[in-house]
Amino acid sequence: MPKKWIFHAGILVLLLVLVFSGVSCKTKPATVEDELPVEAPVEDPVVATGDVSQEMLNNLNAARDRATKERQESIDVDGHVFFANDWNPVEERFVDTGRNVNEGNADSVNQAIAAFNACADSFAEIARRALPLYAEARLMDVSKARQEAIDAGAQVYEPDRFSIGDEKGETVSRLYDAADYRGSIAAAIIALDYYNTLKIGADVYTIRTAIEDHDLVRYDAANFDLADTRALAAIDDYDSGNITSSLENVTEAHKLYNQVWATAWNALATENRNAATEERNRALELKANVAVREEYAEADGVFNQAGRAYQARNFEEAAREYAQALSMFVIVSETAAYKRQMAEDAIQEADRKVAESEETALAAEEIIQGGAQ
Repeated sequence: MPKKWIFHAGILVLLLVLVFSGVSCKTKPATVEDELPVEAPVEDPVVATGDVSQEMLNNLNAARDRATKERQESIDVDGHVFFANDWNPVEERFVDTGRNVNEGNADSVNQAIAAFNACADSFAEIARRALPLYAEARLMDVSKARQEAIDAGAQVYEPDRFSIGDEKGETVSRLYDAADYRGSIAAAIIALDYYNTLKIGADVYTIRTAIEDHDLVRYDAANFDLADTRALAAIDDYDSGNITSSLENVTEAHKLYNQVWATAWNALATENRNAATEERNRALELKANVAVREEYAEADGVFNQAGRAYQARNFEEAAREYAQALSMFVIVSETAAYKRQMAEDAIQEADRKVAESEETALAAEEIIQGGAQ
């Protein structure tokens, strides 16, 4: 009896639980908390083949530095110019490697080390092939600079100092012939400074002489004195072997002399313009445009041409043309004045003759009238 009661009681409890569970499910809405959590998809992580050690990072930096150094040396000898088809792919690989390396991934680091070293080898090979070509190009630069110095008159103006420059140029050729290309390139830098200094020095001599010959110092005496100071310093530096300072000083002297030249011609052009304008007005007052039409038109054409040069700030040409126009207007004015004077003299002579004729006529009339009486 008790066992049956216990059994039936257990059945009853089970039924009650099921009933209440069903009612609860129907009356209680589902909430987010009741739902099973859904995990977001996770991307596959980059799995390193091993830990990246400090030694690996040091090797990476060393490989990158080596590639960078070899790359620059290749650029320094124009390897990217002489062998562009070979250089460009290496450059692309070098850039991509630096951009894409993952320093937290051992495989990536090892691949980057290998790539950087390969780039370094390729850059070095390009530089090796470009070196003699670059040295030859610098040798040609020295030869060109020497000829430019000769054309400027340096060999004539300063034969002894030009010989010093030639010694530097010959060193370049000797080292190149001995296949010491790096030595030849270094010597070419020095030789170029010497020949450039000689060339600019000759230009300085030429323009300074022209300034004095045209009496232009008075227009900018201060800068002329400064230019002289720098020119003398350039000579001292050249003779003492300080070619870098010599080149700087002679370049500044040339700049200052050119400034004097420009300032002077500007002032002279203005002076000549004013003088030509004044003489032109005088010619017009004398009616030269009528009295000597063709001569006036020719002078006026030169005057207008000078005006165009002046407006274009070509003061040297303007000064010369205004001076020419001034001379032409002077002649035109004098010719017109002469013709005017001749015309006035002719009128006076005619008036005199008319007066004489009138006096003669009166005398004749008196005689006639007296005879009639």
